[in-house]
Amino acid sequence: MSNRLDRLAARIARRATHGGESLQVHGDDAGEVFELVESAREGDRLAFAVLYDRFHPRVYRMALARLCSPEDAEDVVSETFLRAWRALDRFQWTGAPFLGWLLTIAHSQAMTVHRTRARRPATAMADVPEIGERGGAPLAQEQSIERMEIQRLLEHLPEDQRSVLMLRFYGGLGAEEIGQQLGKSAASVRQLQMRALERLARLQRKERAA
Repeated sequence: MSNRLDRLAARIARRATHGGESLQVHGDDAGEVFELVESAREGDRLAFAVLYDRFHPRVYRMALARLCSPEDAEDVVSETFLRAWRALDRFQWTGAPFLGWLLTIAHSQAMTVHRTRARRPATAMADVPEIGERGGAPLAQEQSIERMEIQRLLEHLPEDQRSVLMLRFYGGLGAEEIGQQLGKSAASVRQLQMRALERLARLQRKERAA
């Protein structure tokens, strides 16, 4: 155990001084998440399993909001963590949260599924439980319909605005964190968010007036 910890400490030290730059660990990652990520880099599958359990709900929520299908969302989650495991050694502590990195991968995977599955909106109704099927089915149906409505509205947004909204409201990331993941300034992210919300508001007013 001590030898493994010594190797881990040495590796972290090398990362901290590589290129003359110091590690910039996000506040949410300081402590356990940082240790789990660094252990996973060393091949510790149990550490990565803990990361999976911790971040699965957030990744799943964003994928479900984008795709409206629990099955497709779970596929995205699985592919996201598989890709994360394979690319973990390339992850850098730049001040952005580890979750942000995962959500960026998930968003890309969800977009790929959305572009290639050729599913019409009506088909997604297959995921809506019939009323009376179970005790909680009416609520599940309402939530499914709401997800499809959100998805339909998001389709009217440019890709950069849609990405910002997904990471902000479903991923729970702040403007600076989103900017770090998308290669934009925090000010640019806030502007994209404002434009996206204004565009959605105009669309909803237009539909109500029709």
